[in-house]
Amino acid sequence: MPGRFTGFGADSYAFLRGLAESQSRDWFQRNRETYETHLRGPLGDLVEHVAAVYKKKKIPLIGTREKSLFRIYRNLRFSKDKTPYKTFVSAIWSRDGGRGSDGIIYVHIDPAGSFLAAGHYQSEPPVLAALRGAIRDNPAGFRKMIAALAKKDLVMKRDDVASRVPRGFEDVEADDLKDALKLKSFIVSRPVDEDEVRTPDFVDTVLTFTTDVMPLLKFGWTATADLTPTTPPDGPADD
Repeated sequence: MPGRFTGFGADSYAFLRGLAESQSRDWFQRNRETYETHLRGPLGDLVEHVAAVYKKKKIPLIGTREKSLFRIYRNLRFSKDKTPYKTFVSAIWSRDGGRGSDGIIYVHIDPAGSFLAAGHYQSEPPVLAALRGAIRDNPAGFRKMIAALAKKDLVMKRDDVASRVPRGFEDVEADDLKDALKLKSFIVSRPVDEDEVRTPDFVDTVLTFTTDVMPLLKFGWTATADLTPTTPPDGPADD
């Protein structure tokens, strides 16, 4: 049976603040029960509770506690920063249940600022090319999607932008389309506060956000329909 989300635990944010301050394996092991009870357990419940509602509403997104939760351990292989732990917890819902799918809902719980996000993040070159092609070939559809997002106070993030219009798209003249073509990720986000994530009502917050971002997800899914894998990846999330 999927978990029923009742809110992140009372000590969830305090644990993350303490972990950020200590970055100690000994500290983590001493407080591991708090992590499991107040953070990871509820995060798994949230993923499965929301996924159950998605299924009922025929929203093509799935998630499980086995494959959709990111680990709290940092990947240190190519990082100069050797602190062992992330200072947040996070998870996704995707069409195949894994983290490699494009067009996702993402939840990020962090004392420095929790948020929900959606879209296509740092996509592989074929996916990015398909998204850009859809912008060029269907400008009316792209602008309709942008307008629908704007009505919900959602704006495409510009944290990951190329310095110039990519090769092959130089014939595009409209400034709004050129700006969009420079994007390397197509993401929107919405902040959520600490009190909000502590209650069962956070499920409704995620569902409302999902409805609000569906124009972006559908635009991307249509653009990448021939590229999206349909076989769920094996194994748990490990990053």
